[in-house]
Parts: sequence; C-alpha cells; structure tokens
Amino acid sequence: MFAKRAKPTAKYDGSDRDKYTVPAIQNNSTGEVISDSQVIVAYLDEEYPDTPKLIPDGCSAAISLLLQTFGEVFAAIRNVSIPATMGILNEGSVDFFRQTREESFGKKFEDIAPVGEKYNEAWEAMRQGLAKLAALYDRNAPGSLLYFGETFTFADACVISVLVYLRIVIGAETSEWKSVEECCEGRWKKLLDEYEHLYTVHDEPASPYEEEI
Repeated sequence: MFAKRAKPTAKYDGSDRDKYTVPAIQNNSTGEVISDSQVIVAYLDEEYPDTPKLIPDGCSAAISLLLQTFGEVFAAIRNVSIPATMGILNEGSVDFFRQTREESFGKKFEDIAPVGEKYNEAWEAMRQGLAKLAALYDRNAPGSLLYFGETFTFADACVISVLVYLRIVIGAETSEWKSVEECCEGRWKKLLDEYEHLYTVHDEPASPYEEEI
C-alpha cells in the first residue's frame, strides 16, 4: 500500500505509526491511489456522475453518523467475531491473521474471545446497539429498511456487509445469530432477505459446449 502511495487511513493503537488498509483503488488514467471505503465511494460518485450515487448530495454527514454508531455496535461483538473468523480462513492466512490480531489485542489469540457471562453480555450489547441503530433509521424514514427511505446508500451497504460477515462466521443456525435476526422486530433479517441479490454469488451456468462426463 505504501509503495502505491495510498494515504494511511488510521494509526495503530497506542502508536503514531501509520496504518494502511484495504480496500484501495487506483485510477489507471491518473495514477491516483484512493483508500478508505467512504473516501473511495465519494470519489467514484464524483468520477461517474451518471451512475446512482451511494453518497447522495447533502447526505455525507448523516451517513458518517450512522457508520460511527454502527461501528460502536459492532465493537461490542468484535472480541467474539474475530476468533470466529479463524474458522473460515484458508490455511495460508491463518498465521498472519493470528499474529496481527494478537498484536492488535495485546494478548494470545485464544484469550481474545469472552467466556461465560462476558460472552452473553457481548451479545446483549450487540442487540441493544442494533436497537439504537434502528432508532436512527426511523428518524429518517420510520419503518423503512433503508436509512434514507427508498434510496439505497453507502450506509446500507456497510450495514448489510457487516451483518452478512457476522452471520457467516458465527453461523446462520446458531442461537446467537437467531437472536440478532429476531431483535428489532426482525428488521435486520428483513434487510438481508430483501437485498440478498446484492451479496449472493451464484455459480455461473455451465457452458453449452461443455461435454458431459
């Protein structure tokens, strides 16, 4: 990332050392490198004005507010989701993931996840946070699945993507995930069901020229 001259997106905890993160994109015409999801989306909205905007004019601050709130919601369950992520990684990623998370948390990987009552408290904090998030949605568009009513924005894309990630690593059939689906009168399950086409990868149809075995 540094070699590509991307700007740092954060600092490492307790350090002045710059952190370079993905996603990042490069404009092949200008050589410009852009990092940080919201900055990338704003850049693409400006570069391609004839496409639907994910950050509509006048909505940037409101989207930032929601993402800050959602970040606090997800932080409640981060110590649960990070260890669970290990179960879906390929073999080549395991050592790096372990090393970087141990550095980030300052403890052995096996000690990151809360246990006992602390584990239950983490999920309760998550559900309470989702209720707070739902209240923000309702301030803009009462009862709507989308943050701005009928308009799909970057805020909705972020919420959906993180919820899908959590469902994958925790397990769709676990009681913990079911409690997420049931909270807020099923709002988040309805959101994922409604926009499943945006995050589901379907197998490509077989070529008609492929010989049957």
